Amino acid sequence: MIGVGAMRRFMAAAFAAIAVAMPAYAQLGPYENTTVATIDGTTTCAAPVTRTITVGQSFTITDLDVGFLATHTWRTDIQLDLTSPGGTTVRLINAPANQNYDNYNVILDDEAAVLINNGSHASSDGTSYPPYENRVRPNNVLSAFDGQNGQGTWTLTICDTYPAVDNGQFVRASLYFNAADLSLTKTVSNSSPAVGANFTFTITVTNGGPGSATGVVVRDALPAGVSYVSDNGAGAYNSATGLWTIAGSIASGASRSLQITATTGASGTYVNTAEIFAANNADPDSTPNNSGSAPSEDDTAFAIVTAGGGGGGGPPSLSCSTPSGQLNWDVNAWPSGSLAQNYTISSVPFSFAFSGSTNRLINFGGSSTPRTATDLSGGLTPAQDSLLYVANFNNTSESITLTFGAGTVGTGVAKMQFSIFDVDISTGGNNSGFVDQLQITGSFNGSLVVPILTASASNTTSGVTATGTAAAGSTSSDGTVVVTFLSPVDTVTITYGSGAGSPSNPGQQGIALHDVNFCKAGTATLIASKTVAVYDPSAAGLFAIPGNDVVYTISSTNIGTGPADANSIFIVDTLPAEIEFYNGDMDDTGPATGAAYFTQVGAGLSFSLGSDLKYSNSATKPANLAACSYTPAAGYDPAVKHVCFRPQGSMQAGSPNPTFSIQFRARIK
Repeated sequence: MIGVGAMRRFMAAAFAAIAVAMPAYAQLGPYENTTVATIDGTTTCAAPVTRTITVGQSFTITDLDVGFLATHTWRTDIQLDLTSPGGTTVRLINAPANQNYDNYNVILDDEAAVLINNGSHASSDGTSYPPYENRVRPNNVLSAFDGQNGQGTWTLTICDTYPAVDNGQFVRASLYFNAADLSLTKTVSNSSPAVGANFTFTITVTNGGPGSATGVVVRDALPAGVSYVSDNGAGAYNSATGLWTIAGSIASGASRSLQITATTGASGTYVNTAEIFAANNADPDSTPNNSGSAPSEDDTAFAIVTAGGGGGGGPPSLSCSTPSGQLNWDVNAWPSGSLAQNYTISSVPFSFAFSGSTNRLINFGGSSTPRTATDLSGGLTPAQDSLLYVANFNNTSESITLTFGAGTVGTGVAKMQFSIFDVDISTGGNNSGFVDQLQITGSFNGSLVVPILTASASNTTSGVTATGTAAAGSTSSDGTVVVTFLSPVDTVTITYGSGAGSPSNPGQQGIALHDVNFCKAGTATLIASKTVAVYDPSAAGLFAIPGNDVVYTISSTNIGTGPADANSIFIVDTLPAEIEFYNGDMDDTGPATGAAYFTQVGAGLSFSLGSDLKYSNSATKPANLAACSYTPAAGYDPAVKHVCFRPQGSMQAGSPNPTFSIQFRARIK
C-alpha cells in the first residue's frame, strides 16, 4: 500500500526507472581551518595566533594555493607565515606595508598576475565567502613547497606587527593542492523545439589551471519529460546515470565538450542542469556536486527548453490550474528604509528580508530605500509602484540579498512570476561604469528550484544569473528581467551586486522588484506502477524460470498541482509465494550498494537504506514502517513476506512531473 496523506490519490501507470550512480572520488582539498581567532594587541609576533590544518592524504605537491580571510583595519599590519609538515616556512604576507586598506579575502597563488597589496589589490577587500574575492601573488613563493609530501600538519602563524591600534579576526584559511579551476558552460541548439523534434545540449568543461585536471566527472541527468536519443561521447556518457566520465587529463587552458541529443514527448518547459560531479584536483572557487546549495558556482550550468511553442525569447506564461494571487505593491506599501516586511495575499503569507551590505543602501529621490516607488517603471504606463532599492557599493565584492518566503516551507506556491526593473549598466555621470548583476534562485522544502530568466534589450541571462549589458532609461522596459518559477517554490533569493567589468568602486546603482504573481499550492496526485524484469547482467538471454533472479521496479510520479504531505509516502510490496527476497548487493558490480536502489528526478525526497528500507515476515500486511521489524538473513531469505519503503520529505509537483523509483532483487523458487 502507499499512503500519501489526506486528499491524495493513487492511480496505476507504467513508466521506466532511471538509475543514478554515486561513486566516490578523491580530491586534494580544500583542507581548511575555520576556527575564528582575534588579532589585536595581544597577538604580537612574540605571541602569535597559530592555526593548524591536517592533510590526511599522501601525495607530492606540484602546486599549492592558499586561501586566507581575515577582517582587520589597516590589514597590512598582519604578517602571515605557512609551515609545511616537512618544516619549510614561507612568509606569505610581509608587514608592515603602511597601507590603509581593510581585510584580506584572497587566494595566494604564485601564478597570479597581481602582487598582494599592489595594483588592482591596492584597495580594501570584502568579507563574504565563498569564493575568496581576489587572486594575488604572495610576497614569497609557494613553490618552495613543491616536491614535498603534502601529508601531515600544516601551521599558519599570524601576528599583528602594529598591535597598539587596529584589530580584527582570523576567519578561515584553505589549502588547495595541485589546483585546477574547472568551469562549465551549457548551450542548447534549439530552445523552443516542436514536440518530438530532436535538439542537442552541448556541455563544455574548461580548466583554468594552473594544474592539469584528472578524474573529472560531469553529471548531466536529463530532466523528466526529456528523452535521451544519442551522444558523441564514444561511451564516456552514461545516459542512465547522467555521468560523463572524462578520460585522462584536461590540461590548463584546455576544454572538453560533449553533445547530447534529446527529444520531448510533451509540451512544457524543461530545465536541464549540469555540474562538475567529481575531480581529483581542488578547485579554488567551486565544489563538485553541490548545485543544490551553491547553484551560482562556475562549475554549474543550466539550459532551458520550451517545447511545443512558448519560446521565441519571451517569458513563459503563468498558467494556473489552482487559484491565483498577486502581491501588488500599489496596494501593499513598503515603509521607507525598512529592511523586513510581512504580507498576506489571498491567504498566502509572504515574508521579505534584506541582508548583506545593507549599510550601502542610500536615499533616492529624497527618501530612504528600500521603499515602494515609481522611480523605475519598466516601461509601464501609467507607472506602478515597485519595491525600489538603491545602493552605493564601495567595491565589487559587496552585494545585497533580498530573501522572501511564499507560503509555508514545504507547501509554498505552485508557480510564481515577477519582473525586476532596470538591470543594466552605466555609461556616464557620477556612477559611471557600474554593471548590474543578479543571481536568483528558489528552493522548495530545502531543495534547489531553478527559475527561468528572460532578458530584455539591456541585459543578458545565463543560468541563474542576469547581467546588464547596456544602459536603460529609468522608465524603459529595456532593463527588465522576468523571473518565472514553473515548479513549486517556497523561498526566493535575489542577490544584487556587480558584474564583470565593473570598476573597483562601482558607485550608485539600483533596481526595483515589481508585483509578484503566483498560483496557489495545489493537491498531489500520485500515480504508480510496478514492473519486473529478468536479472541478466551478462545479457545471456535468461528466462523467468525457477532458479533465476528478477528485478522489481516500483515507480511513482506526482501529476498533481501540489506537493505530497511531508514524510507521508509509505510503500509495502508483498512478495508472491514463489519468490524469495535477495538481501545483498542487488546489482552486484553496478551502481547499487545494498538490497534496494532508489533514484529520483525532481521529486525532492531523500532515502536511506539503513532507516527507510525495512522488512516483515508477518502473514498480514504491515500498516506502517514500525511494523516492518524483521531482520533478513544475508543472501536469499524466503522468510521475507513484505518489503517496506518510506522515502523522506515532501514529494514535489511541477513541470515536468517529478518521479522516483525503487528497485530490488529476488529469486524464483
